[in-house]
Amino acid sequence: MDCRQTLCAAALLVSAAAGCTPNKLMPVWPGADSPPTVGRPVRTPGEPEEYQPVKELKPKTLVAMAHFREQMAAEVAKTPAQREFLMEEARTAFLRALKEDPNYLPAHIGLARHWEANGQHERAMTSYEAALKLAPKDAGLCYEVGMVQARHKEWKPALERLQQATASDPENRQLASSYALALARAERFDESLVCLRKLYPDKEAEAQYNLARMLHHMEKDDLSRQHATLAVQADPNFEPAQELLASLNAVPTAQAP
Repeated sequence: MDCRQTLCAAALLVSAAAGCTPNKLMPVWPGADSPPTVGRPVRTPGEPEEYQPVKELKPKTLVAMAHFREQMAAEVAKTPAQREFLMEEARTAFLRALKEDPNYLPAHIGLARHWEANGQHERAMTSYEAALKLAPKDAGLCYEVGMVQARHKEWKPALERLQQATASDPENRQLASSYALALARAERFDESLVCLRKLYPDKEAEAQYNLARMLHHMEKDDLSRQHATLAVQADPNFEPAQELLASLNAVPTAQAP
């Protein structure tokens, strides 16, 4: 018997001692005899099953398992079938966590992100709303929900959430900036400039420049040029505004129809 045969024989003996055969080993991918179940009860080896207490997994553990499944699904080497299998496992873990504790906030947020990442926006918003009921003053959560809605151009609720986020954490400049620029994207330019002036007190050039930059991003170059000009007038030495204005002036002004 060569080394490989010896190793195979040893593996079979170990499997037999553990009370299983190679055909009953837990499968990993679709197409196996019986796929594993997230949260399967843990039993102590060597004792009759009927005497085993079922050890329920805690919501925190289930959410961690769900995130791990999602990370595995994101690996480049996975096939579409493997990704779908792992994502289904992740959903199952999130739902199991919520069954164990319907008020477990990380499970609601994790499930919302899961749905959003998989193109299920309505389901994601249902989970986000459940999370907001549990933590209505959480600035980070309000910001996240507002940004998700902004990506879908749901401007009214998005702006409400982003404003709520800034109110919950008024010292957070990132939240204030996101709200101001979201106002610009919603074409509420005057309100956006008011917020930017609060964000940059005594720095009119920076307020005008940030609005001009967003307008350029929105391909509203004529209006962007106006605010870039105001930024340069407010501070002729403010280089970012000078550079933006120079690039805008290099593009022909749109002709009226």
